[in-house]
Amino acid sequence: MLVKLAHSMPAKKVWFAIEGPADWTVKDGFIVRGAKEIVRVSDVPITFGGRARYNVENALGAAALASALGIGDDAIAAGLCSFRSTVEDNPGRANLAHLPSGARVLVDFGHNPAGIEWLIARLPRDDYVICAAILADKNARSMVETLARVGSSFVATQTETERTLAAEELAQLAREFFADVESVSDATTALDRALECARPGGGVLVTGSLYLLRDLFGRLETVR
Repeated sequence: MLVKLAHSMPAKKVWFAIEGPADWTVKDGFIVRGAKEIVRVSDVPITFGGRARYNVENALGAAALASALGIGDDAIAAGLCSFRSTVEDNPGRANLAHLPSGARVLVDFGHNPAGIEWLIARLPRDDYVICAAILADKNARSMVETLARVGSSFVATQTETERTLAAEELAQLAREFFADVESVSDATTALDRALECARPGGGVLVTGSLYLLRDLFGRLETVR
């Protein structure tokens, strides 16, 4: 449909797709423009080595738009290679912080079952202490059940919004799936408690709601 509609649009058109004919696509592990290799997919940090397919698509879209605006291939490659999944560049999307204790804090605002499933399928370990808040209008039970695949400890909290599921209610759901569950209503205190529970070299996963990341932003800056 988009291709058909494009014929009626006077603007310049640049097409991108991971597969199939397009001005920008992926071939043999490279993002390419036509037949020219621009950058290795694995060198674009937000693609996580190409595993994050949706971010490969995002990178292609950004490259296509930049080229349409007259930006050169070298600058496009440099931009794609410098944009990282950090609090500064892309807050809330698989941000990873390393603490002096050796613990790692992974932050992702997966806020529905599909987002949590996508995240869990790509995590490298299964021993996280999970610090989560979930909105009451989400399928919290499904999200908590999925999170249990990557940890046995859960710190339930809540956010500063009327839509939040109360920390104790979330904890009650989590007790069906986790061996160790605590309820801490204050989000900052909940994160501190999760960090205390993490074993040396272990990991803390902060997720469940964009509002949670908003409430924790100041605290997360100190653990980057």
